[in-house]
Amino acid sequence: MKWSHIKKVSPTDLDLNYIASPSAYLRYMQEAAHMHMMDCPPTPDELKAEHKVFVLSRVSLSVHRPLRACDTVRVSTWACTGHGATFPRCAEITRGDETAAVLASEWALLNTDGHTLCRAADYPHDFSPEAPAETELPVRFRMPRDAVFEYAGDYTAMYGDVDLNHHVNNARYPDIFCGYLPTMEGMAVKAMTISYIHEIPPGTAVKIYTASVNEGFGVRSVLPDGTVSAEAYIVLTPVDKI
Repeated sequence: MKWSHIKKVSPTDLDLNYIASPSAYLRYMQEAAHMHMMDCPPTPDELKAEHKVFVLSRVSLSVHRPLRACDTVRVSTWACTGHGATFPRCAEITRGDETAAVLASEWALLNTDGHTLCRAADYPHDFSPEAPAETELPVRFRMPRDAVFEYAGDYTAMYGDVDLNHHVNNARYPDIFCGYLPTMEGMAVKAMTISYIHEIPPGTAVKIYTASVNEGFGVRSVLPDGTVSAEAYIVLTPVDKI
């Protein structure tokens, strides 16, 4: 079953090109997913009381039409059939009769007591799963092994990046990563995938590495111990071509 709500695009969600930044799309998805769970308990707070929390592991975003300030959009979200410890969830953002963006994601349900993963088959929720959305890039995108990554700079996780789970919010990564591409002026994200591997705690400085990969860019954030925290593949297009 799909759950949806109507909202207006906030001017504070726009980037330097006067279109919604890539992180805005993930925020809209997570906002809708949260409200879906509020309407179909157990709610996030009820899960927290059971020492459980949903953790985003992968996301794929396709942008067909950029969003602009005060656009009225419908954000729809739905769960797909889970398998193993993977809980798929998709979202679609429409403006009138046109599809503005589509998202596919995979989540894990973590038991915070023993840091174990819950199996989808054991989860009591019944969202009446729907078919998965189709995105330009697979949600389980594999970076080419021959991609050559070069150091692009450091990023320190600060107050504005961190959420109630005390790590950088997953929706912040698209904007952070795009900030290390050659330029975003006059450019829009056409497609993006992110694999979230390890959390970034507040105050942690990560090293950012980028690579030219096919028609897009690879971006990695690396923790002080050398562990990759997240990896993205981003395809850009001129704003006037999307």
